[in-house]
Amino acid sequence: MTDLADATPDTPPAPGDDIAFAPVPVRPRHDGWTPERQEAFVGYLADSGSVSQAAMRVGMTAESAYRLRRRADGADFDKAWEAALAVATRRLVDAAFERAIEGVEEPVHYKGEIVGMRRRPSERLLIFLLRHHDPLVYGNLSGRLDYDPTPADLRGPRIRRFPALLARLLGRGEPRISSRRLS
Repeated sequence: MTDLADATPDTPPAPGDDIAFAPVPVRPRHDGWTPERQEAFVGYLADSGSVSQAAMRVGMTAESAYRLRRRADGADFDKAWEAALAVATRRLVDAAFERAIEGVEEPVHYKGEIVGMRRRPSERLLIFLLRHHDPLVYGNLSGRLDYDPTPADLRGPRIRRFPALLARLLGRGEPRISSRRLS
């Protein structure tokens, strides 16, 4: 079992780990949110990232899951929900990197007929993922930084200096700044 204190968005529990939490105390009903249903819901949520799908898998509705989460005594369930989404998000990132590198299968057409299949990686997706995964290395700080404030922007002169200050702070030298002047 993974403790909720260890399950922050920066360090989500490993996929497949159970997320330990104290279920919301509810009145016992055979068709209600039993502790077992709550634990199963959190597990399915970590696997799928879909609230409606996880609720359906435990025989409940997404609306009742959200109500349970909002209850005053549902803070631990809410934390488990967030930890489960962190696990699901990590899986989505892994799937996106795989799709960007390995590509997706698409048909090859010749004279209107499918003659084969090929895998096409997505360079745009890979660039996007790299820029957001490590913006200090692959983001705009490594390239040209332009900012063209409008005359209505009173903070313009200070904002125009920000990229240079940030680059100097990070030890990347002076970036190229647009030479447009405020009018």
